[in-house]
Amino acid sequence: MSWSSLTRVAAPATTPMTIDAARAHLRLAAVADLAPGDAAEAADVAQLLEAAVGAIDGPTGIGIAMVTQTWRLSLDRLCSRIEIPLGPVQSISAITYVDAAGDTQTLAADQYRLDKDQSPAVLTPAHGVTYPSVRCQPGAVKITFVAGYGAAAAVPADLVGALKIILRGLFEDPAGDIPKGAARTLDRYRVGLVA
Repeated sequence: MSWSSLTRVAAPATTPMTIDAARAHLRLAAVADLAPGDAAEAADVAQLLEAAVGAIDGPTGIGIAMVTQTWRLSLDRLCSRIEIPLGPVQSISAITYVDAAGDTQTLAADQYRLDKDQSPAVLTPAHGVTYPSVRCQPGAVKITFVAGYGAAAAVPADLVGALKIILRGLFEDPAGDIPKGAARTLDRYRVGLVA
Protein backbone atom coordinates (compact mmCIF):
# COMPACT_ATOMS: atom_id res chain seq x y z
CA MET A 1 0.00 0.00 0.00
CA SER A 2 1.22 3.49 -0.74
CA TRP A 3 0.16 7.00 0.10
CA SER A 4 -1.40 7.16 -3.37
CA SER A 5 -4.19 4.88 -2.11
CA LEU A 6 -5.44 7.79 0.04
CA THR A 7 -7.76 10.54 -1.19
CA ARG A 8 -8.97 13.46 0.89
CA VAL A 9 -12.76 13.60 0.70
CA ALA A 10 -13.36 16.62 2.93
CA ALA A 11 -10.72 19.20 3.85
CA PRO A 12 -10.50 20.60 7.35
CA ALA A 13 -12.83 23.51 8.06
CA THR A 14 -9.94 25.55 9.44
CA THR A 15 -6.16 25.54 9.59
CA PRO A 16 -4.35 24.76 12.86
CA MET A 17 -3.33 28.43 12.97
CA THR A 18 -5.22 31.46 11.70
CA ILE A 19 -3.67 33.82 9.17
CA ASP A 20 -3.57 36.56 11.81
CA ALA A 21 -1.83 34.22 14.29
CA ALA A 22 0.67 33.34 11.55
CA ARG A 23 1.22 37.01 10.79
CA ALA A 24 1.67 37.81 14.49
CA HIS A 25 4.22 35.00 14.79
CA LEU A 26 6.11 36.51 11.86
CA ARG A 27 5.81 39.96 13.47
CA LEU A 28 3.68 41.30 10.63
CA ALA A 29 0.60 43.52 10.82
CA ALA A 30 -2.81 41.84 11.09
CA VAL A 31 -4.74 41.48 7.84
CA ALA A 32 -7.29 44.08 8.98
CA ASP A 33 -4.46 46.61 9.44
CA LEU A 34 -3.01 46.20 5.95
CA ALA A 35 -3.25 48.93 3.35
CA PRO A 36 -5.47 48.16 0.34
CA GLY A 37 -2.39 47.68 -1.86
CA ASP A 38 -0.94 44.96 0.39
CA ALA A 39 -3.27 42.15 -0.72
CA ALA A 40 -0.42 40.32 -2.50
CA GLU A 41 1.67 40.34 0.66
CA ALA A 42 -1.26 38.94 2.65
CA ALA A 43 -1.68 36.18 0.06
CA ASP A 44 2.02 35.32 0.33
CA VAL A 45 1.70 34.66 4.06
CA ALA A 46 -1.41 32.54 3.43
CA GLN A 47 0.58 30.46 0.93
CA LEU A 48 3.46 30.07 3.39
CA LEU A 49 1.01 28.89 6.06
CA GLU A 50 -0.49 26.40 3.61
CA ALA A 51 3.00 25.09 2.77
CA ALA A 52 3.90 24.82 6.48
CA VAL A 53 0.70 22.88 7.19
CA GLY A 54 1.46 20.66 4.17
CA ALA A 55 4.85 19.78 5.66
CA ILE A 56 3.00 18.16 8.57
CA ASP A 57 -0.52 17.33 7.44
CA GLY A 58 -1.59 14.32 5.36
CA PRO A 59 0.41 11.97 3.16
CA THR A 60 2.64 14.78 1.89
CA GLY A 61 3.60 15.54 5.48
CA ILE A 62 4.23 13.05 8.26
CA GLY A 63 1.05 11.01 7.92
CA ILE A 64 -1.16 12.77 10.43
CA ALA A 65 -4.21 14.98 10.18
CA MET A 66 -4.04 17.94 12.52
CA VAL A 67 -7.59 19.33 12.22
CA THR A 68 -10.58 17.03 11.58
CA GLN A 69 -10.85 15.95 7.95
CA THR A 70 -12.24 13.01 5.97
CA TRP A 71 -10.18 10.59 3.88
CA ARG A 72 -10.83 7.53 1.73
CA LEU A 73 -8.48 4.56 1.61
CA SER A 74 -8.70 2.47 -1.58
CA LEU A 75 -7.73 -1.21 -1.39
CA ASP A 76 -7.95 -4.21 -3.70
CA ARG A 77 -9.30 -6.58 -1.02
CA LEU A 78 -10.59 -6.82 2.54
CA CYS A 79 -7.79 -8.19 4.73
CA SER A 80 -8.11 -9.55 8.26
CA ARG A 81 -5.86 -6.69 9.43
CA ILE A 82 -5.92 -3.29 7.74
CA GLU A 83 -3.69 -0.50 9.01
CA ILE A 84 -5.06 2.97 8.36
CA PRO A 85 -1.92 4.86 7.27
CA LEU A 86 -3.05 8.29 8.44
CA GLY A 87 -4.00 9.29 11.94
CA PRO A 88 -5.19 9.90 14.46
CA VAL A 89 -8.31 8.10 13.25
CA GLN A 90 -11.49 9.33 14.93
CA SER A 91 -13.99 7.01 13.26
CA ILE A 92 -14.87 4.94 10.22
CA SER A 93 -17.64 6.57 8.17
CA ALA A 94 -18.20 3.69 5.74
CA ILE A 95 -16.62 0.62 4.23
CA THR A 96 -17.86 -0.26 0.77
CA TYR A 97 -16.77 -3.10 -1.48
CA VAL A 98 -17.56 -4.59 -4.87
CA ASP A 99 -19.03 -8.06 -4.38
CA ALA A 100 -18.46 -11.08 -6.60
CA ALA A 101 -21.44 -10.07 -8.78
CA GLY A 102 -19.99 -6.60 -9.38
CA ASP A 103 -22.42 -4.73 -7.12
CA THR A 104 -21.25 -2.17 -4.55
CA GLN A 105 -22.15 -3.16 -1.00
CA THR A 106 -21.69 -1.47 2.37
CA LEU A 107 -20.18 -3.44 5.22
CA ALA A 108 -22.33 -3.05 8.35
CA ALA A 109 -20.59 -1.28 11.24
CA ASP A 110 -21.06 -4.32 13.50
CA GLN A 111 -18.93 -6.39 11.11
CA TYR A 112 -15.63 -4.70 11.90
CA ARG A 113 -13.64 -3.32 14.83
CA LEU A 114 -11.38 -0.26 14.86
CA ASP A 115 -8.48 -0.14 17.33
CA LYS A 116 -7.61 3.55 17.56
CA ASP A 117 -5.08 2.97 20.34
CA GLN A 118 -2.51 1.58 17.90
CA SER A 119 -0.46 3.80 15.62
CA PRO A 120 -1.38 3.42 12.87
CA ALA A 121 -4.98 2.49 13.77
CA VAL A 122 -5.97 -1.07 12.89
CA LEU A 123 -9.21 -2.31 11.37
CA THR A 124 -10.13 -5.99 11.90
CA PRO A 125 -13.26 -8.13 11.50
CA ALA A 126 -15.51 -8.19 14.57
CA HIS A 127 -15.26 -11.32 16.71
CA GLY A 128 -16.59 -14.31 14.79
CA VAL A 129 -17.04 -12.37 11.54
CA THR A 130 -15.59 -13.43 8.20
CA TYR A 131 -15.47 -10.67 5.64
CA PRO A 132 -17.49 -11.25 2.44
CA SER A 133 -15.90 -12.13 -0.89
CA VAL A 134 -14.69 -9.16 -2.89
CA ARG A 135 -14.37 -9.00 -6.65
CA CYS A 136 -10.76 -9.13 -7.80
CA GLN A 137 -10.22 -5.63 -9.16
CA PRO A 138 -8.15 -2.58 -8.25
CA GLY A 139 -9.84 -0.36 -5.68
CA ALA A 140 -12.63 -2.83 -4.93
CA VAL A 141 -12.69 -1.72 -1.27
CA LYS A 142 -13.16 1.87 -0.11
CA ILE A 143 -12.74 2.80 3.56
CA THR A 144 -13.92 6.32 4.36
CA PHE A 145 -12.68 7.60 7.70
CA VAL A 146 -12.44 10.76 9.79
CA ALA A 147 -9.00 11.70 11.09
CA GLY A 148 -7.49 14.52 13.11
CA TYR A 149 -7.20 15.79 16.66
CA GLY A 150 -10.46 17.74 16.39
CA ALA A 151 -10.77 21.51 16.10
CA ALA A 152 -7.68 23.70 15.76
CA ALA A 153 -7.59 24.25 19.53
CA ALA A 154 -7.22 20.46 20.08
CA VAL A 155 -4.01 20.13 18.03
CA PRO A 156 -1.15 19.29 20.44
CA ALA A 157 0.85 22.37 21.44
CA ASP A 158 4.16 20.87 20.32
CA LEU A 159 2.76 20.29 16.81
CA VAL A 160 1.60 23.91 16.68
CA GLY A 161 5.08 24.87 17.86
CA ALA A 162 6.63 22.81 15.05
CA LEU A 163 4.23 24.47 12.61
CA LYS A 164 5.44 27.90 13.79
CA ILE A 165 9.09 26.87 13.38
CA ILE A 166 8.40 25.63 9.84
CA LEU A 167 6.44 28.80 9.01
CA ARG A 168 9.30 30.99 10.25
CA GLY A 169 11.80 28.90 8.25
CA LEU A 170 9.76 29.24 5.06
CA PHE A 171 9.34 32.97 5.64
CA GLU A 172 13.10 33.43 6.00
CA ASP A 173 14.18 30.89 3.35
CA PRO A 174 11.38 29.47 1.15
CA ALA A 175 13.77 26.89 -0.37
CA GLY A 176 15.17 25.74 2.99
CA ASP A 177 14.77 22.38 4.72
CA ILE A 178 12.54 21.76 7.72
CA PRO A 179 14.38 23.23 10.71
CA LYS A 180 15.85 20.65 13.12
CA GLY A 181 13.75 21.89 16.06
CA ALA A 182 10.58 21.08 14.15
CA ALA A 183 11.94 17.82 12.71
CA ARG A 184 12.52 16.34 16.19
CA THR A 185 8.92 17.04 17.17
CA LEU A 186 7.56 15.71 13.89
CA ASP A 187 9.50 12.46 14.26
CA ARG A 188 7.54 11.70 17.44
CA TYR A 189 4.24 11.94 15.56
CA ARG A 190 5.28 10.47 12.22
CA VAL A 191 3.05 7.62 10.97
CA GLY A 192 4.91 5.13 8.80
CA LEU A 193 3.72 3.69 5.55
CA VAL A 194 2.07 0.31 5.65
CA ALA A 195 4.30 -2.37 4.15
